[in-house]
Amino acid sequence: MAVKREDLSCLEKFDEDSVLEVLRSRYANDDIYTNCGEIVLAVNPYKTLTVFDDENHEKYDWKRFEANMAPHIFNVAARAYQRIQEEKTNQVILVSGESGAGKTESTKLMVKHLVYMSPNRSDDLHNKIVQVNPLLEAFGNAQTIINDNSSRFAKYLELSFDERGQVIGATIRDYMLEKARVVTCNKDEGNFHIFYSLFAGASKQQLIGLNLSESKDYRIIKCGCLKLLEEKTKYREIYLQQMDALKRIGFDADDMNILHCMLGAIIHLTEVRFKEADKANEPLEIVNPDQVELAAELLNVDPLELCLSLIKTKTEYGGEQLYHLKNLEQARESCDALAKAIYERMFGWVIRRINEDLNPTKQRYETLSY
Repeated sequence: MAVKREDLSCLEKFDEDSVLEVLRSRYANDDIYTNCGEIVLAVNPYKTLTVFDDENHEKYDWKRFEANMAPHIFNVAARAYQRIQEEKTNQVILVSGESGAGKTESTKLMVKHLVYMSPNRSDDLHNKIVQVNPLLEAFGNAQTIINDNSSRFAKYLELSFDERGQVIGATIRDYMLEKARVVTCNKDEGNFHIFYSLFAGASKQQLIGLNLSESKDYRIIKCGCLKLLEEKTKYREIYLQQMDALKRIGFDADDMNILHCMLGAIIHLTEVRFKEADKANEPLEIVNPDQVELAAELLNVDPLELCLSLIKTKTEYGGEQLYHLKNLEQARESCDALAKAIYERMFGWVIRRINEDLNPTKQRYETLSY
């Protein structure tokens, strides 16, 4: 079998063993890209290769595009850009793979190549996307069993072009954020990076302002891999990067404070504990009401109203408000649901602010999406 073949669709025998042998041989030769018709398979090299240098940017320019060119991620971007220029139609590139396959890096490379092919070849937009990446990773990524920096949400990146084919803006849309991770995660995995970085990077005064103590004391941290608590240097660096990125997209001191308050409120909410009342038909008792009060203070809501919402369900019937008592499971679920909802809204807020920075103009022409 000719293991050097660049297109799997041309194999005489197309089965799992044949495909794996071709990919293995090409990977051993640092040929990480292989075609399968119009699909490009990418095997994560876990190292820097010369195939991403300026020479290859030039080689895979859309004006030089040829059907028989060697497989490359730049070729995918060049084909899409060529169709935008010649057919004036929107294009979509689907980047799919298991955790750790290199989807995020592949997207970055294609964006960089698209910017390279633009008339002015300005790296401003590409640099902005790279600079906000620490934010996306801090709020949307977590350690899993097979990937220390796994994206726990789906991302749709849309690039906008003007009449000349110049990239003029970008918009990020998030889908399927794994918000359940906020309140529970597997033993050998971690919560979202932002929680570890908060404890590792925030000043003592900031933590006192949020009424937070040692990170190991909290359920939101203890629910996952405790070894992550030892990586303070790593998470302190992540915290500094995300604070810098927030400033770059226009977050001022008040915005930063709101963000910290929401994180603190989430942490306190996940600490709330309930127990059954001593008598039947009485509401549950909140074992540590101070945690509800701290969360309410950070959220700027009435603590009594927050307490009642956790142990009772309010409905309206005939213009009259009726209250139904929650059981232990319902109360815990309500508290967790509130924590998850706050986190989801906070993540959405950060995404919106990122988009304001990446797409300052409302002008549109053709779009390319990932």
